[in-house]
Amino acid sequence: ALVQESMIKRPVLPVSIADKLATLVSDKLQDYLVAHHKMSEGITKEVMAQSRERSIIQLSANQGPEEIEKLVAQLAQTKRLTASLSIRALCVGNLIFFEFAMATMADIPVVNARKLIHDPGPDALKILCEKVKMPAACLPLVRSALDLVQDVQLDDAGDKSIDKFRSRVIERLLTSVGDMNDKDLDYLLGLIN
Repeated sequence: ALVQESMIKRPVLPVSIADKLATLVSDKLQDYLVAHHKMSEGITKEVMAQSRERSIIQLSANQGPEEIEKLVAQLAQTKRLTASLSIRALCVGNLIFFEFAMATMADIPVVNARKLIHDPGPDALKILCEKVKMPAACLPLVRSALDLVQDVQLDDAGDKSIDKFRSRVIERLLTSVGDMNDKDLDYLLGLIN
């Protein structure tokens, strides 16, 4: 506890260490909720997993490529790197996390993943998403978020807050879904929120 406290109070904490601490704390909270509040283990695990994903995204928001690469590798090693996490990161504008996550899940160099992600043709991104076993319903969301990330990068004067960015992604998704069924749309909106 003394070591944890001194690490938490450090002015600068590498994102990979912060993730380890958050995981340790969330595991203890999960055990406590199950034991003391009679919450089912399944529901508790799902809530904690979503909380961890949000924490990871917030922790990685202002990190450089080296730290994000380390974090993604750590998440892969602990089997916590998922397609939904990579989509959540992209939907708040964290393109670097998305690129490293897709490269890691596809087991290809990040340079190759970037080429596939940013290829203007219709098939490269689709093939990459299939390789990482991303649900097909996610492809329109990924395309919308990628387009928006590129638009925001071109417009440096725009508001780049996470909440504003997420709202713009939702708006674009809703205008581009076409004939998507309600179940898929609910799933995608759940990833963004």
